[in-house]
Amino acid sequence: MKWLENIWFRAAWKFRRAFRLDSQTIAPIQWHEPLLKTLPDRALDERLDESQKQKLRDIVEEVRTISMLTKHFPDQIKSEDWLVLLECHTRKQRLDHLKFLRNRELEREKDLLKKRLKTPLPPKEKQEESEGSDTMLLIPAKDQRSMAWQRVARAHRCGEPSLVVDCRFLPLLSPRGAELTAMQLKYMISENRDDRFGNAMNTVLYQNLWHLSVIDSPSTCSPIISPQSFTELFERNRIVYLSPDADEEIEDVEKSDVYVLGGIVDRVAEKGIPRQASLETAVSEGVRCKKLPLDKYVKWKSGTKFLTLTAVSTILRDVYSSGGDWEFALRKNIPVRNIRSAEEKSIGGRILHNKIRQFDRQLLQIVERELGKEVIRDRI
Repeated sequence: MKWLENIWFRAAWKFRRAFRLDSQTIAPIQWHEPLLKTLPDRALDERLDESQKQKLRDIVEEVRTISMLTKHFPDQIKSEDWLVLLECHTRKQRLDHLKFLRNRELEREKDLLKKRLKTPLPPKEKQEESEGSDTMLLIPAKDQRSMAWQRVARAHRCGEPSLVVDCRFLPLLSPRGAELTAMQLKYMISENRDDRFGNAMNTVLYQNLWHLSVIDSPSTCSPIISPQSFTELFERNRIVYLSPDADEEIEDVEKSDVYVLGGIVDRVAEKGIPRQASLETAVSEGVRCKKLPLDKYVKWKSGTKFLTLTAVSTILRDVYSSGGDWEFALRKNIPVRNIRSAEEKSIGGRILHNKIRQFDRQLLQIVERELGKEVIRDRI
């Protein structure tokens, strides 16, 4: 009888759209064949106890049901992704993680397309295209990797000032927060790799930090990853821990200083991490704590003053390379949403996000109707 329900869902969606009701969704929810293609493998099953196996079976059925209600679903769910789903406390968190996996697939497809567009043409095609024009210098991928490694080695050898990311908070993050933080770290490393700004990183290695496995890879031009505290790697009088809750502002990016960023994602509120975690860490470690001079150079109109790891590291690099031009660096890297008031922001964007939230809410209501109310379990 799902086809009758589909007719009702579509009719209700058209009614809400016609009268522009607040409960309108981005698209009508429709039942279809399950999009779930990959199930947990035997190796993962052998790692779990009986209670975890039962929870995983329940989650597989839940994910299968979700895959019948939305097209925005990942093509593949790997073993580590199933583990993250096991760690999630609620269906909402699991739905958010599935959406994150799909978004990541789409981003990788875009990156792959960009790489293909950059691939050198075969000799004949290249000759035809270059007739009547100057010969283009094409650098083979192997040489590009070699150049990247040379930049990393040069940064480790003589790169000052140094940039450190304190990852002690990773075990306290939610699965969603840990994934977002890992993505920010990868973006930050990629940008630092192409700049002379020192990119030495400190990572406090706790258990289950598989999020860093891609970063700490033999095939990746990675930064330094160390289990030691930054106070063991650098002199305390050189260390400046950045925190939006600090009282003192940074006046300049000094060559001899070591700047520490707390590995905390800015987009997700984390229950296990104190509100002023970076400030408390700086005080407990006995190092200086400062904040970016946002109020001095930028008229902040909306949102919190928590910037991404990528934004902060880029601001520091730009200030250093420009000889202290804070206004240029901040205006270049602070998101537009923070320097626009609610009235200045796109109404269409807010409406779109509200429709997506309504879609998720209705989807979860249908899942609860089909499978029953979820049982909140502890993490594995």
